[in-house]
Order: sequence, then C-alpha cells, then structure tokens
Amino acid sequence: MKILIAEDDAVSRKLLESNLHRWGHEAVSCKDGDQAWAYLEQPDTPRLAILDWMMPGIEGPELCRRARELRHGSLLYLILLTAKGDEADLVQGLQAGADDYV
Repeated sequence: MKILIAEDDAVSRKLLESNLHRWGHEAVSCKDGDQAWAYLEQPDTPRLAILDWMMPGIEGPELCRRARELRHGSLLYLILLTAKGDEADLVQGLQAGADDYV
C-alpha cells in the first residue's frame, strides 16, 4: 500500500519511512504541508496519509479540512501525528476531518 507522510522533522520522517517499508508499504514523503497538499489534491493520491500537526506551510488540521472538501476526500484515511495530547486537541483534530490521531 502507498502511504503519504507529511513530516517536517527529517529524523521522524525517516523513521516513519523505514517502519512503513519494513511492513511492506511504499512511502511517499513530504517535508511540509504545501508539498503534502500538492499530493492530496491529486485524484490518484495515496489513500492513507500520516500528517504532522505542526509543520511549515499548511498544518495538519488544515490539510484535513481541505482534503475532505475534495471530490475524492471521502476516500482518504487521514491520521494526524502530534505531541499534542489534550482532549481539546484530539477533538479539534477529529473535527478538522482526521480519522485518527497518534
């Protein structure tokens, strides 16, 4: 399965890529939200995306909101990746359109 990763921290991005490859998946990586948006708005984008909450350009929650407005947005499974742990953050992420939160 092809999975989109949007993570500005190079070490975290590489770790995600390595684990996904080890589990038999193909990773498509972006270093900021603008690059991620360029992938997400394409109809043939990976159907699973792991999006960092805080990154340069478009942040994770805004990517979720935008992705859900796309014609193919309902086909995407969006996971927000963040260190934010408050219940209010969880609610905000899910309300933005994320399917899951790590």
